[in-house]
Amino acid sequence: MGAGRRRPRPRRAGRPDGRRARRRRRRQPARAPPSRRRRTAAPAGHHQRVQRPAPDARAGGLTGRRGRSRTACPSAPCAGCHSSQMRFSFWTGNSQTWDDIAEGCIHAGSTGWDGIWFADHFMPDDVDVDQPVHEAWSVLAAVAALVPDVRIGPLVAGNTYRNPALTAKIATTVDHISGGRAVLGIGAGWQENEHAAYGFDFGTLRSRMDRFDEAVEVISSLLGGRRTDFAGEHYALADAPLDPKPVQDRLPLMIGGGGVRRTLRTTARFADEWNFWGMPDEIAALCDVLDGHCDDVGRDPAEIARSAVALLFISEDERALERFRTRDTGRATIVGTPEEVTEIVGAYRDVGVGELIVPDFTFGPMERKKASMDLFIEQVAPNFR
Repeated sequence: MGAGRRRPRPRRAGRPDGRRARRRRRRQPARAPPSRRRRTAAPAGHHQRVQRPAPDARAGGLTGRRGRSRTACPSAPCAGCHSSQMRFSFWTGNSQTWDDIAEGCIHAGSTGWDGIWFADHFMPDDVDVDQPVHEAWSVLAAVAALVPDVRIGPLVAGNTYRNPALTAKIATTVDHISGGRAVLGIGAGWQENEHAAYGFDFGTLRSRMDRFDEAVEVISSLLGGRRTDFAGEHYALADAPLDPKPVQDRLPLMIGGGGVRRTLRTTARFADEWNFWGMPDEIAALCDVLDGHCDDVGRDPAEIARSAVALLFISEDERALERFRTRDTGRATIVGTPEEVTEIVGAYRDVGVGELIVPDFTFGPMERKKASMDLFIEQVAPNFR
């Protein structure tokens, strides 16, 4: 899902590992990250490239559900924040019928979830590819009109599928449809089989990261500047506008992935938010790397909100949980009673995670899905709000 996809080691948790909260960095005056990309000279009277302003208190739809503040901070939950408050978001699977997607999202929006996310793929990453998969941005536009209040975004949009100018335009349109609740999640692209099937250029990891670096710079310029001129190895823009601008003064840019050398450096330069599949100890280690990149580029690490994704098996029935405690899902997994899950979520909070995103892949049919969602949002989430 993320830039230069780094699949987490198979892990699960029934209880947190007791890792102490990592050292918080003192907030410093915000500094815009530098850009080292060569650009052609802009015509007189035009902005060549305008660096997006530093994140401010309006970034990211900070009130969650209307009229109810979700965070005591002046910005989105972030690594440098000592608040115990978190966001909890719902990731709806893209192989469902539209009716089921809509029903799950409406339920999430009406029961207190803070966000809705959707994967950007065209086919399954599986031997059996004959399964329905809906296009992400089309679904998100529909959800934006259907479900009020919650944040909405792709987790994450693959850069290789679209020109970055098109991505910026689509995200801005969804921001208007939603009334200013969109988040632009983006990664370098990783799913090789769909590139081969549809003729998308997959290239090497290095070439995808090179394209991704340029794309993020292009998107940042289009969202924040009046006109964009850009001459890179992969993308070229000439006096390009982006009108209308997003509803939000700063449409949040989320970068997904855990590549320590490239992805996290790009995150340090441009992102408002960072996302990774992982358990608290993995997140903590990568946050330390991200903070180091922020220091290198002259940016306060506290400007970048951190979010995590993990599968969830939650139940009050210990017998129902037993078969999941030993299951190897191949990715970050939380298993437990509401009390156990609360402890694990606390471990995420303690390492600086401000948003936990929960896929519905493990929840089963609709009524069981709603029951799991409600159990989490009623018994776990209030401990962090």
